Amino acid sequence: PVLALAAAIVYGIVATGEIDTLKTELASVQSVLASTQAQLSSTKQTLTSTQSELSSTQLNLDSTEAELSSTEQILTSTQSELGSTKEILASTQADLSSTKQRLSLTQAELTSTNQELSSAQQALTNLQATLSSTQQQLAVAQETLEGLGITLSTSKECSDVALIDNPIATNPTWSQLMAFLSQDQTEKHTYIKDVYDCSQFSRDVHNNAETAGIRAAEVHVEFRDEV
Repeated sequence: PVLALAAAIVYGIVATGEIDTLKTELASVQSVLASTQAQLSSTKQTLTSTQSELSSTQLNLDSTEAELSSTEQILTSTQSELGSTKEILASTQADLSSTKQRLSLTQAELTSTNQELSSAQQALTNLQATLSSTQQQLAVAQETLEGLGITLSTSKECSDVALIDNPIATNPTWSQLMAFLSQDQTEKHTYIKDVYDCSQFSRDVHNNAETAGIRAAEVHVEFRDEV
């Protein structure tokens, strides 16, 4: 019995020591568990926050990708429009250059035309002065003829011979007139009264001059009381 009691006491002591050790280990494990649970809770919060941030980031990413796609489309459209605008600009610049050249030519032509106009106006002034002087001389001559009892009459028709006019004939210069008269052979015709006389002579000179491009006219002078 004593041995058994001793054994029981020893067992109790040993068991008590083990229990204390276990309690200590349990406390340590519980402490570690509590710390781990705290870390787990913190990690869960961090995970939740991270997932929320991830979701927000994903939304931002989706929005950014959509905006990027839209921007790329706008960029493509803008580049296409830019290319078209460059072509229009090149065409416009070519038109501008051509227009400037035409303007330069037109201005040069205008300058030339103005010079011609100035010359024409001066020529007109000179002709008007000549006309005025000629009209004055004609008036004096008519008065003189009237005083002498001479009457002048004019007509585009010629009753005794056929005159042929050249519609493009012009007034000759003095040298042109002299050159024509020196070459004309009308005076070589033999004068035959009532066959080839003054009327036929003047007709041939007139028609030859018109053929040569020289404006001509025939003048008949009839003397009163002449047979």
